[in-house]
Amino acid sequence: MYHAALGDSLPIFGLGPVGAADAFYLANLNWMRLQILLSQPQAVQPYLDSHLRLAQDKGLVGREIELILIQAQMYHQKGHIEPALTSLNQAVSLSRPRGFVRVFDQSAILDDLIHVAVQQGGCSDYLRLVLSAIRRSRRWGTDVNPSTRQQSIVFEDMLEVELVEPLSQREVEVIMMIATGATNQVIAERFVITIGTVKSHIHHIFRKLNARTRTEAVAQARKLGLL
Repeated sequence: MYHAALGDSLPIFGLGPVGAADAFYLANLNWMRLQILLSQPQAVQPYLDSHLRLAQDKGLVGREIELILIQAQMYHQKGHIEPALTSLNQAVSLSRPRGFVRVFDQSAILDDLIHVAVQQGGCSDYLRLVLSAIRRSRRWGTDVNPSTRQQSIVFEDMLEVELVEPLSQREVEVIMMIATGATNQVIAERFVITIGTVKSHIHHIFRKLNARTRTEAVAQARKLGLL
């Protein structure tokens, strides 16, 4: 039997080669989801806590959101509605400024919790749009309200350009300056950094937004709700 060493590359169906650590995480993530669906949420807690601490320590925000939503489903399946809603609101707080939507499309358990949150008024505007986008992506039907339909189309666009790696706080500030037409010199003076550092930030922004020009980067940032 092959035993992967840390840093080795493993083939994961649908994802291509990934590192052994990532393969281990994905396997644990799917196992946790399965335990919750099988109504055995109590088995999830130790693994969830370990992965969540690691994601937070390494600054892996996308993974942290994913795990917090697992936590929300675990609490909901246990019948602990208040902790479940707290976890959901925490995930929304991290997702909203980054335009993350697809991560909420997980299970009927999470769908139900989102509906509860909307009914109670918690983050209801964002979560309504999330539900609308999920319905469209699953082809559940269309909204009859024209304004809601337009909002869901915007969020469907966000699904298509959702970031694999979120922008840092400084990168968000830089793209906001770029959107105003600011030059590299102006951005450098604004944040008291060198022009070389500005160019480095812009390079990372282009890579994360899959953009080749400032105009494309600004357009993608707007789709993601960053501007």
